[in-house]
Amino acid sequence: MKCFKIISPNNGGINYLHILKDGRLVACLDSGFLNIYNPKDNYSLEISVQIHRIDISNIIELSNSNLVTSSWDSTLQIIEIKEEKYRILQTLEGHESYIDKVINPYENLLISISEDQFFKTWEKDLNTNKYNCTNTIRFQEIFSYCNILKIKNNEFITSSVSEKKIKFWNLENLKEIKTIENISTNWSSQNMILINEKLLMIGGSNFEGFYLINIITRQLMIIIKGPSRIYSIIKSMDDNFICGLSNQNGIPSIQIFKYYADNINIIYEEKNAHNDRIFSVVQFDNGIIASASEDTVIKLWSLV
Repeated sequence: MKCFKIISPNNGGINYLHILKDGRLVACLDSGFLNIYNPKDNYSLEISVQIHRIDISNIIELSNSNLVTSSWDSTLQIIEIKEEKYRILQTLEGHESYIDKVINPYENLLISISEDQFFKTWEKDLNTNKYNCTNTIRFQEIFSYCNILKIKNNEFITSSVSEKKIKFWNLENLKEIKTIENISTNWSSQNMILINEKLLMIGGSNFEGFYLINIITRQLMIIIKGPSRIYSIIKSMDDNFICGLSNQNGIPSIQIFKYYADNINIIYEEKNAHNDRIFSVVQFDNGIIASASEDTVIKLWSLV
C-alpha cells in the first residue's frame, strides 16, 4: 500500500467515512459537520456543512439518495444533497442520549439505537413523506455504547458494550429472540460485519481478536485470538477483509486478511498507518482505500 494523499479537515476530527453511490467520499466529524469530497477533482472539498451540534456517529444513504445521519446530540437528520447544495428535510427527535447508529432495514423504515437504553423505529408516512416514531424498545439496562446490524430479511442484532451482550431481534414484531453473553465488543459502530449468509464477525475490545457467531443457530462459534483492537471492518473488492485497528503496543495499522476454516490469514499489514487509532476504513470501486483516524486526518491509499 502507498499513501498518495492526506486530507486534513480544519473543522473537526473524523468519526466515520462513507462512500456515496455517486462515488463521493463523506466524512462525519466530531464537530457535527459533514464534509463531502469529490474524487473526480483530486478529492477536493465540495460541501462542508454543520448538520448537528456535536459528533455525527453514523450516516446511511437511502434508495432515493437522501442521507440520514445519527448524532450524539440525540437527533437524526434526513438530508437531501444535490450536486453542491443541501437541504435538511426533517429532524427526528425523541432519544434522550447519544445515538450511536441508524440503519435502514426496509424501504421507508429506519431503526436508531441510542445509549439511552432504547432503540426506536421510524416509519415513513407516504402521504406526508415524513418519518414518525412507531416503536420504542428497551434493549439494555444501563447506559452504554451500542451497535445494531441487520443480519437477515427478518432479523437484526444489537450489542451493548458495558453489558457484554449480543441480542437477536425479530424485525417484524420487535421481540427478542436470543441473547449471547460475554461478548466484549468496543464502542465502534463499524466493528460488525457479515462474512456470509451464516457467519457474523465482531471485532473485540481489549485485544481479544474476533468473535465468530453463527447467525443461523445464534451461537458463538469461536474466538479468533489476536493482538489487536478492531474499530472498523469492511469486505474488500476481492472478498478479503480490511480492518482499521491498534495493537497491544498502540500501533495504528491497516490489515488486509482472508478468512478461512475459522481462522484468519493476514495478507498485508500497513503498520503506523496513522499517528493514532484508526476509526474508519472504506474502499472505492477502483480499489483505493480511505482511512480516518483520531489523528484528525484522512489518508488515501493505493494498492501497489
